Amino acid sequence: RMFPTFQVKLYGMDPQADFMLMMDFVPVDNKRYRYAFHSSSWMVAGKADPNMPPRIHVHPESPSKGAQWMKQVVSFDKLKLTNNQLDDNGHIILNSMHRYQPRCHVVYVNAKGEDASKTENFRTFIFPETKFTAVTAYQNHRITQLKIASNPFAKGFRDCDVEDWAVPTGVAEMLSHHLPSAKLPKVHSRPASIQQLLGVGHTGAFTKSEKDDDAE
Repeated sequence: RMFPTFQVKLYGMDPQADFMLMMDFVPVDNKRYRYAFHSSSWMVAGKADPNMPPRIHVHPESPSKGAQWMKQVVSFDKLKLTNNQLDDNGHIILNSMHRYQPRCHVVYVNAKGEDASKTENFRTFIFPETKFTAVTAYQNHRITQLKIASNPFAKGFRDCDVEDWAVPTGVAEMLSHHLPSAKLPKVHSRPASIQQLLGVGHTGAFTKSEKDDDAE
C-alpha cells in the first residue's frame, strides 16, 4: 500500500449530489533516480523507463453524496502500488526509482435525465508536496521506522518510543502540515476532459479497491 497515505478534506460540494473520487499518477519528469547513501539524497541515474500502462484508482466509497464526502477526512488507504507490468489485481503500476505526482479527481455524477453538457463534471486537484519516488524497498531506515510507528499492528516491532526517533525534516513537515484542502486547488497538468482523464481511446484501466480487502 502507498505510504504515507494520501488524505484530503473536501469542501464546497453539493451535499445532495453524487460524486466519485479518483486518483491517478503522472510522471514528474523523464528521469530515473538512485539513492545516494553517502549524502542521503536522490540523484539522477539516467533516462526514464517507458511509462507503465495508465490506471485510475476509484475510491471504494464512490459514488457518494457530497455531504458524505465532506463529513470527514477522505483517505485513499486502499490504494496499492506495484511495479509488475503483468499485474491483474487492479493495482496502480509505476516504475521503481521514478518520481510521480498524485492527482485527485472529483467527478460529478449527473442526475438521471440531466444534460451532462451543461455541467462541469469534474475537477482535478494537485498538491505538489505529495510528489514522491516509487521504491520497492525503503532507502532510508527512518522512513521504515515512521511506517512502523504509524502501523497499529506493528507494536511488536517497536523497540523505543516514537518520540526518540529522528524523523527526516521533509517528512516531518509534510505530516505535520494541515491536510490539503480541495477548496484551494493547485491545478497543473489538468486533464482537458473527462474522456482524457479516464483514458478513453487508450490502453488503460480502472481500479476499485474492495472494502474488505486484506491489509498487507
